[in-house]
Amino acid sequence: MLLPLEWVWDQSLSALLLALIVQATFALRVSESSLSWTGYGLLWAFATLTNPTLCLLLPFFLGWLIVRRSRNGGHSLALAAHAVFVFALALLPWTIRNYYAIDGLVFVKSKFGMELWLGNNPEVKKIYTSELNPMNNLPQRISLILSGEPNYNRAKQRQAIAYIENHPRTFLRNASDRVADIWSANYDSTVEPWIYNLHLGRADVWFCTAFTVVALAGLILALRAEWQDSLLLAMCLLLFPIPYYLTRSSLRFRHPIDPFLTIFSAYAITSLWAVFTRRPKRTPAEPRP
Repeated sequence: MLLPLEWVWDQSLSALLLALIVQATFALRVSESSLSWTGYGLLWAFATLTNPTLCLLLPFFLGWLIVRRSRNGGHSLALAAHAVFVFALALLPWTIRNYYAIDGLVFVKSKFGMELWLGNNPEVKKIYTSELNPMNNLPQRISLILSGEPNYNRAKQRQAIAYIENHPRTFLRNASDRVADIWSANYDSTVEPWIYNLHLGRADVWFCTAFTVVALAGLILALRAEWQDSLLLAMCLLLFPIPYYLTRSSLRFRHPIDPFLTIFSAYAITSLWAVFTRRPKRTPAEPRP
């Protein structure tokens, strides 16, 4: 409920697009139409322009499709290559725009190096150093302007990688804090203005943790019942948050996969309900002598 009010960015649209991509992926298990695969590539391109992190799932979704279709004797490699070509072609105008506007070869967005550095530097106390973001820090903003966006991000990425290599334990500790925050809001609830002002931090942590545990139970049950189809949704939960484990965490970043967490939570609850409401089988009465 908070996201449409406080973060009018890509979160809600990203959740919709990922849900549409999953639905389209299921539909393409039996489709031989090149037009459908063209639309699939265009949908991925639009989703990537909306939230580049979604692009991380593309090769895994294509791999899942190829394996599933191969069992039915479908022609997959040519269609998958067609979708990838359409995807790259649709992103080409923005890539060309970046080359001239940002003065460098950039895939959609160039800020990963900065985000990696903001989450991995000597000033990090927990999760992230928002005070060093060029939006909030004048010296860093001047450095960004003078260096240019690509050079600034490449320099920050080198600094972050050097810091990670020299402080692996600190990196693992900070990354584990971000993992915990993504799934329990342990840190997010302390900085989220709405939660903080309403003094609901502890309740928020309990709710988010319970939501995660129930969804995990549903995921396990779904994989046991129908692992091939459930695996596609499991990929979203397991792979999508990885960049945020490395950089910075927030529930708003996790929001695109919240619909799938809800699906697995509902599956867990209904499965548990079915166990408790299942009627015992009646044994037939023995005939009277």
